[in-house]
Amino acid sequence: MNIPQTLIAFYCISIAPLHITHAQESAPTKGSDTAPDSEGFSIILPDTEAKDESSTDTKNASSEDLTLELPDTSEQGSRESDETIYILDDFVVTSEGDKGYYSANSISATRTNALVKNTPISLTVINEQMMEDLNILNDQDLVRATASVTQDPDGFSLNQLRIRGFRSLTQRYDLFWREIERDGYNIQRVDIVKGANSLMYGQADPGGQINSVPKLAQIGNNFANVKATVGNKDYLRGEFDVNHTLSDEVAVRVMGVDFSRELDQLYEYADLRGATIEASYRPTNNTQLRAHIEYIDLDQNLAPNMFNSTSNDSRFAKNSFPDETTFNNVPNPPNPNANRETFTLGTYRNEFIYSPDAIDYLPQAIIDDLVLDAGYAAQLGIDPEDVTRDVLKQIYAPWASQDDRYSVTGPDKFNRRQGLITTFDWTQRISDSLQAKIAVNREDDDREALARDGYGAGRVQSDNSGPRAYDPYVETFWRKQDGRTQANALKSTLLWDIELDNDLPLIGGSEHKLLLGADWDQLLRDSKMYHQLQEGTVLRDGADFNSGDLLNERFYLSDGFGPNTPNIGYNGRDDLFALRQQTEVDIQTQSLW
Repeated sequence: MNIPQTLIAFYCISIAPLHITHAQESAPTKGSDTAPDSEGFSIILPDTEAKDESSTDTKNASSEDLTLELPDTSEQGSRESDETIYILDDFVVTSEGDKGYYSANSISATRTNALVKNTPISLTVINEQMMEDLNILNDQDLVRATASVTQDPDGFSLNQLRIRGFRSLTQRYDLFWREIERDGYNIQRVDIVKGANSLMYGQADPGGQINSVPKLAQIGNNFANVKATVGNKDYLRGEFDVNHTLSDEVAVRVMGVDFSRELDQLYEYADLRGATIEASYRPTNNTQLRAHIEYIDLDQNLAPNMFNSTSNDSRFAKNSFPDETTFNNVPNPPNPNANRETFTLGTYRNEFIYSPDAIDYLPQAIIDDLVLDAGYAAQLGIDPEDVTRDVLKQIYAPWASQDDRYSVTGPDKFNRRQGLITTFDWTQRISDSLQAKIAVNREDDDREALARDGYGAGRVQSDNSGPRAYDPYVETFWRKQDGRTQANALKSTLLWDIELDNDLPLIGGSEHKLLLGADWDQLLRDSKMYHQLQEGTVLRDGADFNSGDLLNERFYLSDGFGPNTPNIGYNGRDDLFALRQQTEVDIQTQSLW
């Protein structure tokens, strides 16, 4: 039985520094109405200053006095005039203007801090407040917060979505392409740009793009936050976030997360550990340097989320001609006497979902066309042509009631990934109307995976002979994968603020932003795929093999996929793997805009 994820405990500590001083007061002067000598403690909140003595009416105090000193707003104007003012906000968006779930500005649409209402695209902003309230931790959690974003039913990654119906395989972090999964512990907000957006992102998915805006180091602000979350299904999550100002020009922010949980299906789990260092440096009023270094270690086991009926299910008679989309695009049966090679349900919409719930949506014409195998119909005690919705549900129901359905992948499947992401950017204000930014990014992603072949593991078959005739099963083999991905990128942007002369007709006095950019991206990938073969297989031409050489293992649905199911775990035969495919990729793109 699947239990929805429920958080049952939450603990948060927020620490801000206090300055505590101990002072010995001097004796009062003659005529003064202050108290005599006394010892006292003074607690000064961060970023406050002592009050002007001329405006303070001192009260009598006991020998041990606790005084809370607050800032005097009357001096705020003079203090602000002495502070250094940094004007570098065109390439940075903050949460200062956010009100609840409303965010007026975004950086993801134009690469500059722009009002959402002035952006001519469909843009949704999920700010930090909404992420906190809705517990949005990864990309798939976004389906709870915005329309047109859905979970990919065929996905084997927490970073894979569908936007406006189109699959979106990779997302963005700080405007850079990112393959390895992201987590909300170091994300300030998430911007969802819907629709085509290649102008800003180069190669992009037609449905849209998701860009996560990172949390930045804050100069002039010190804080430390620690948070822990506990829930059912062994949900454990711990986070920390520490920001410290080293000087008037330098601040460092360190963040980390340790997260583990089980998912809905048997054996499914996800473990994540990550750490991030953010640093900001402002050597002058018009210059800012920033560094982002992030490490992530991910281990997960995600099971298939559905099975399909196939043409190899012997419980049904072959009542249909070959499907034109499956058999070499043959347009129509060549003649009425052609051999019927499959059954209708096995080819309906490229293999029908193997579930009793799907029967309710099956067209009646398909059901009327179905014919059962004579031997299987005899077991059910019905005529082979008496196929109804209730009969189909009866066929599927015993399997669908099992709690461990779909878990044929077993307990030993894993997908381990380690990634290191580094970003450095330089922002320079050249003049009052001209500002430039250059950013470089590199992602190194190492991957190692062991799993059963997903195609065979999701296709239900049956035989019409043998001791387990008509007993449905899936048949699959082990495969492993290892590889490395490296992504390098450089993005440069020049922003020119233009105010047109008032004498111009119609557009006089209007303000405009002109953006010029040059981008370079490189993707390097080297991956290897290995298949497990039967012992004694002789490879052809030194390395070639076919499907008959694979070490397939059969699992009957009626046996379930629990821990005691024979062969559900990995067989340990590392020596039987042979290289099936090696892919080496070097893709470079350049753009001027």
